[in-house]
Amino acid sequence: MVILMNRINGVDIRHLRYFLTVSEEGSYTAAGQRLRLTQSALSISIRNLERELGSPLFQRVSEGVRLTSAGEALLPSARDIVQRLDAVVDEARAAQGVVAGTLNLGIMHSLALIDGPSLLRQFHRMHPQVVIRPLPTLHGAATVAIGVRRGELDIAFAWSTTMASTDLLVEPLASDHFVLVTADRQDSDDGPATAGTVANLPFIDFPPGWATRTAIDQAFSQAGVVRSVIAEVADLTMCIELVRAGLGAAILPSSYIRKERGLRIRPFVDIEDWTMSVILPATRTPTAAAIELSKLARAASVS
Repeated sequence: MVILMNRINGVDIRHLRYFLTVSEEGSYTAAGQRLRLTQSALSISIRNLERELGSPLFQRVSEGVRLTSAGEALLPSARDIVQRLDAVVDEARAAQGVVAGTLNLGIMHSLALIDGPSLLRQFHRMHPQVVIRPLPTLHGAATVAIGVRRGELDIAFAWSTTMASTDLLVEPLASDHFVLVTADRQDSDDGPATAGTVANLPFIDFPPGWATRTAIDQAFSQAGVVRSVIAEVADLTMCIELVRAGLGAAILPSSYIRKERGLRIRPFVDIEDWTMSVILPATRTPTAAAIELSKLARAASVS
């Protein structure tokens, strides 16, 4: 049995947990839903924390709340305290053969390459006391890596082309190749596509800064041709639907696309295969749940 302290230096640790959740969600409403607390109860907790610390931590803005300078200063320490406390609980449970708690999982648009849904189903069957929180990114693989570094994510699955780092454990799981996707009625060619042969097409792509966008831009630049990106979307489903509607073409990892009606799919040969990896923190001990999920992922990738 684990006995935990409720306060540290006079500060209620429960309030620190709530503070972290509000900072991550950016609003009391979303944080309350995640914590299963009423907004009034959450507001009271944050006010109590502000009174304990003697400074306001959030300021209201039109879209929710944002951290004050005092809140920004508190954030790293609060996260470290809560992580350390959770690690103690995690180790105690693991010693008894119990894997429990919440697993914050960073994911990309799609986990089809590693059959993510089946992987999570198997994990849940093995560890039913773990609450899985898949957290898809809207800003690409780099954001996922930052989340693992900061401790906002326990584990992540992401493209790892530019993710070598001493503070991350990055283990390749599977490789994927890029394809050109067009509306079937707009393309009669079935052969491999290159930047030079498709530069005249209008393109739909993810925003600048995304790893896939950077790779595609580099492929066209190295080929010495210019393409026209007529729409930028941060949503895979929207991207595919715009292609299906005939607005433009897209270049995507093949696992993002199934043999869907109305689409023509051709290999795009100017980008080398990419690798999907499992990512864990290297500067702190991963949670027991994260370790177990990574083991399952590695086992699945070699089976």
